Amino acid sequence: GSDRVQDYPLTDRIHPDDLALKNQIDAEISTFLSTLPKDEQTQYKCIYEYRGLAPDGVYRRVIHQRQFLEVTEDNCLILGIIEIAPEQGDNLPVRVHMKHCVTGEIVPISIENETVPQLTPREKEILLLASEGLSSKEIAQKLFISIYTANRHRQNIREKLRAGSMIEAVNIARRKGLI
Repeated sequence: GSDRVQDYPLTDRIHPDDLALKNQIDAEISTFLSTLPKDEQTQYKCIYEYRGLAPDGVYRRVIHQRQFLEVTEDNCLILGIIEIAPEQGDNLPVRVHMKHCVTGEIVPISIENETVPQLTPREKEILLLASEGLSSKEIAQKLFISIYTANRHRQNIREKLRAGSMIEAVNIARRKGLI
């Protein structure tokens, strides 16, 4: 057998659960970019994280960077780089942001679902304590729970809010009015 990656359309290699979200993201990015002059569109890079199908038939988390090199009225030239992400895990959310390649400014892309995630009262309590800078160990001591339970709640919060870190979870929760 050859180790060469077969020529599949990219969309056939994206996990089906992540593809719909990526399509929604692409629409939002197109809307944002369409507000800019053509020469400015080439100054932005889109950076996605999602599950992609590896040559061995296993879905792995990938980082997909895409930058417009040239944009005309009826066409565009795009450079795309896809690589295996250093962070792997089954329940990691699809993430995306845009970066201005000249200024380094990060442009967040909203991929909010219509519904606000429902956190349990305990999860809200832990999120508030985390927002005050308390560690899992400190939260566990304060709430008389094990550190394992505190960590499990933190993991659930990150998954529900589709956040990569507790800092990101706190920021999302504040934006959504959860805390």
